[in-house]
Amino acid sequence: MKKILLLLLATLFLSSPSYAYNYNEPHSEVLQSQLETARSKTLHVVGVTETRFEGTTLTFGSGALLDGGYILTNEHVIAGSDSIVVDTFDKQKFDAELIASDHTKDLALLKINTDTKGFVLADESLLYAGMPIMSIGNPHGLAMWSYSEGTLLNPIQRCKWDTGESYNLMGDNQVLSGNSGGPLLNNKGELIGIVRGAAFDRSFSITLKDIKEFMTKSLP
Repeated sequence: MKKILLLLLATLFLSSPSYAYNYNEPHSEVLQSQLETARSKTLHVVGVTETRFEGTTLTFGSGALLDGGYILTNEHVIAGSDSIVVDTFDKQKFDAELIASDHTKDLALLKINTDTKGFVLADESLLYAGMPIMSIGNPHGLAMWSYSEGTLLNPIQRCKWDTGESYNLMGDNQVLSGNSGGPLLNNKGELIGIVRGAAFDRSFSITLKDIKEFMTKSLP
């Protein structure tokens, strides 16, 4: 029994995040220097559903702006919505068009009318365990958006979701409900993933491989 208890304590100690920082508290000067630009490309995504008996229902999440007015977010953020509205960090509001969605990958592609430059996709071959990462989003409608930084623990973590099994990026940066669909970035401010969820002090994000496959199928 004593040996089992020691093993359990050791497991808990080793599984605790070693590099995670306090939520919304920048620590790295390199990542902090990317924050202002990254916020301008991060969106608050609202799915609006109108029902006869329940009235208006809203679902909230985040999104990552790409060039051409395209936006990546999670499918579960906008699933079943009658309309979609996105807000920018500088308080602009847009009606968004749903271009495509993939339930299994949990990705959705939206489009708005803007010429703002979006995130650049990183080179996935350069991802490695131990690299610094940050995520941005708008959980709970925070006025200053949210910011979280940490370390990429595994670029190909095997995960089981209710939509099936997939490989995701696993990090120790903190994400909250409402961060779903937001960007995961490297220290150059390049997009390396789309935040999907969190569990046990770990964040899980959709990989560039899945993003590129989805974009290839979704765009003409």
